[in-house]
Amino acid sequence: MNTRTKTIWLPALASFALASLFLLGLTRTGFEQPNLVRLARLAPWFYGMWLASQIFSGALGAGLSRRAGGTLTARIVAAIFPAIVLFGLWAVVIPMSAFAQHNQFVLRHPLSYALGIFVWVVLPAIALLLGAAPFLRNGEHLTQS
Repeated sequence: MNTRTKTIWLPALASFALASLFLLGLTRTGFEQPNLVRLARLAPWFYGMWLASQIFSGALGAGLSRRAGGTLTARIVAAIFPAIVLFGLWAVVIPMSAFAQHNQFVLRHPLSYALGIFVWVVLPAIALLLGAAPFLRNGEHLTQS
């Protein structure tokens, strides 16, 4: 296995899988109740729980990358990979979908689109970096015993 796979791709995919599983778990528990008023009140709580879970996802990605001997850049990329994927969704998939389906919402509401990028990309990236922070230092002091 090459270095890039060990230090970036596998830790990044583990981080993305954990973030996705947390989101799946929260949506499964929250959307089993069909009462829309109740769901609207709980939506900020579900989002907050998912955002808090991103700390663990970032820690997993950076920790695995560090364990495999990844550089600082590799650890950061592995940690924030879920946010990178979400950025790709917001930057490419949503505009293409809007144009293909002739949906003018994105064009008519650019502030809402920008707010979506902030909520689904920037805030999770910050949470992912918070989780990765302990693993971003070089571990030389750990090996000097």
